[in-house]
Amino acid sequence: MTGWKGIAMGVLAEAGVETTASGLVRVPFRDRDRRIVVHKVFGRSRSWYDPPGVDLIPFGIETLPVSAWIAERSALLVCEGESDALCAREHFTGWHAVALPGAGVWRRYWRRHLEPFPVVYLLGDGDEPGQRMNRRVKADVPWARPVRLPDGEDVRALLQRDGRDGLLPYLEAADADTRLAAALHLATDLDDFEALLAGAEVF
Repeated sequence: MTGWKGIAMGVLAEAGVETTASGLVRVPFRDRDRRIVVHKVFGRSRSWYDPPGVDLIPFGIETLPVSAWIAERSALLVCEGESDALCAREHFTGWHAVALPGAGVWRRYWRRHLEPFPVVYLLGDGDEPGQRMNRRVKADVPWARPVRLPDGEDVRALLQRDGRDGLLPYLEAADADTRLAAALHLATDLDDFEALLAGAEVF
């Protein structure tokens, strides 16, 4: 059974997403201690924050593991919007997914939430603002892997249409780009480059 934006009701309930009697959807942003900092409220034609003027935080950071041992053995998906992160949780059980509250609102000090994860995928939408988001985050999180989604697509659209297999090829392409960039950076000659490109040690 699905609810808001076609996301499984269980996923929405676990995240505390509520639908009011008037049809508004309230998505809570919680800090690491699970305290609600602000709600993002979705109406029919716009969204807003309640209360206004609160310093924003990434959506979903309360779900990230406290244990460094677990984080070091996990992958993190950094999505552009809340519904993308929720849909990613639905389809990628055992992975971790957070979202920036918009393509243009990355804050450098949010890096601390990403630092425990050796594998971080950046999943801005398949448009110019989404790709700018990926570039901005990678500038502060250089080990992150920008994912190039098809033009006009986002994480939720791919997953809801094609399931997990709809997104995996783009994550694998980001892995290949990471391997190539690392090999180019580390290699001292062609043989070294080919060995690095073929080896898992890049990761």
